[in-house]
Amino acid sequence: MSVIENICREYEVLIGLEEEMLIISKDGTLVAAADQLMEAAATLLNRDAERLERIMLKIRSLDPEPNQAQIEHVSLPIPISEVPSAIAEGRSLLLDSAKSVGYKIFVQSLHPLESNPHPMCGTHINVSTKPSGHEAMSPKEILAVYNHLWNHLPELIALSANTPIIQGETGAVSNRVLNSTVLKPNPFGKLQIPRHQPALVQDRYYGALRYSLKIGALEKEPTVIANTTGHRLRDITPRGPSTNISDDKEDSFTRNRVETRIFDNQRDPKRLVDLARVVGALAIEALCLLEKGSQTTEDRTHAVNRERAILDGINATFLHERNGSVIEIPAREQVLEMLNRTEIHRETLGAKLQTDLKSAKTEVEIKRPRLDVDYSNPEVERLRRRGKTIVSVRFGKIKNVSDIRSGKKYKISRGQTITGKLGIGLSLTYDESESTPGLVTDFKDVLMKNYLVVQSIRIPLNESDEIIAALSEDEYMMRQFFGADAFPYFF
Repeated sequence: MSVIENICREYEVLIGLEEEMLIISKDGTLVAAADQLMEAAATLLNRDAERLERIMLKIRSLDPEPNQAQIEHVSLPIPISEVPSAIAEGRSLLLDSAKSVGYKIFVQSLHPLESNPHPMCGTHINVSTKPSGHEAMSPKEILAVYNHLWNHLPELIALSANTPIIQGETGAVSNRVLNSTVLKPNPFGKLQIPRHQPALVQDRYYGALRYSLKIGALEKEPTVIANTTGHRLRDITPRGPSTNISDDKEDSFTRNRVETRIFDNQRDPKRLVDLARVVGALAIEALCLLEKGSQTTEDRTHAVNRERAILDGINATFLHERNGSVIEIPAREQVLEMLNRTEIHRETLGAKLQTDLKSAKTEVEIKRPRLDVDYSNPEVERLRRRGKTIVSVRFGKIKNVSDIRSGKKYKISRGQTITGKLGIGLSLTYDESESTPGLVTDFKDVLMKNYLVVQSIRIPLNESDEIIAALSEDEYMMRQFFGADAFPYFF
C-alpha cells in the first residue's frame, strides 16, 4: 500500500464551508434584509419537517454579516463527498428565503457599483484531517497543513479570482482580496513549545493587548502560531484550541482545522466543489510529506506571487525558485503543476475534479470591461454632477406618484411645475442562473434614474420633463436669505 493510500485510509478529511452572499432587490440594488431572510428561513424550516431534518445534517446555521445586505450559510464539518449537497442545501435555503420576501441572491463577492469596497463577500473553506478514531488534528498536523496551503495561496487565488469590477470600473481580478481590510497576509506558521519556566505571554484582555505571567507549563502540547497577536481575520489561519487564536481558546479540540478565506464566490457551485476537493488533496499531500519526514519550507516568493495573483489571476506571471535561482513562470503553468501533482491524492479520496478547473480554467480569464451606464435623463444628470441639485421641473407627461411614508397617492398633471431636490437611483440588468432562477450570477448594464425629491415623494424624471431653473444648495440658501432679486435662477 502506498503512503498516499495509507494516509487516506488512516485520516478522515472533513470540509467546512462558509459562503457569504449579497441580498438584492428586483432592480439589482443592495437591500438591507438579512434579518427578514433569517425570519423567512425559520418559517420555511418550521413548515417543512422533512427539509429541516435533511438540512440539519449538512448546514450548521445562517449567520449575519456586518452589513445588513449580507448573509451566509455555514456548513458542518462534512466529508468531501457531501460538499455538493451541502452547497445545494445552503444556497437553496438562502434563495427560497429571499424569494419569499421579494428579493434575490447575488452570488459574486462584490456588487459592481455599491461595494466601495464594502460590503464584500467571499467563501471560506475549512479543512481538518484528523486520524480515524482520534478526536482532533494534532498541532504538528495543523502546522503541516497550514504551511502547505500557505505556500499554495497564490495558485488558489489565481484559480478562484472572480471580482474584476468595483464601483463600475475594471480593477484587479480579485478586488475583494485587494481591498479587504481583514484578509491581510498571515506569515508562515511555527510551533510554540510549552514553557517550563515563568514566562510573560501577550494576550487580549477585554479587547486590549495585555501580558499575563505563566508559571510552569500550562499547555500539554505545542501551540500553532501564525501571528503573535492571535488574530483570526487573515487570508489563511490555523484555527482551534491548539492555536493561539484567542477566539478559539474555549472551543473543543475537535474544532482544530485550517481556514482559507481568499476564495471569491463562484457562480457555478460545481466549481466551488472542485476548489474544496483541491484543498482536501493539498491537506493530504501535506500529511504525506509529514509522514515521510519532509519538512515544508517557506516559499520566499510567496508575497510577490500572492500580489500578482490578486492583480492578474490566472494570467499572472509568478516567481519560482529552481536550482538556487529565481525564474519567472506563468501562473497557469504553476497551477497546472499543482493540480496534476495532487491528482493522485484526489483520486484516492474519491474526489476527482468535475469541471474545467482541472485545466486551470477560471470563471474570469480576463479583466472584463466596465459596465455600460445609461441615464434616464442625460441633461438632468449633467446638472446633478455640476452640483445644481435644487431644480424646478415642468413635467411633460402625467405622473402618478405616492408618498413613501404615508402611502398617499398623488397625480402630477402635464405642464405642472414643481421645485425639489435631484436624487438618483440605480436599475441594473442582470443574468440569473438557468438552473436556479432568482440566483443572480452577473450584471450586464446600468440605468441611472433621476428623481425629483419633494419631502418623502420621489418623482421619476425622463426626457419629456424640462428643467426650467437650477441652483446649487448654497445658491438656494442665499436666495432664501436675501430674496429672489439678489440671487436669480440660472443654469
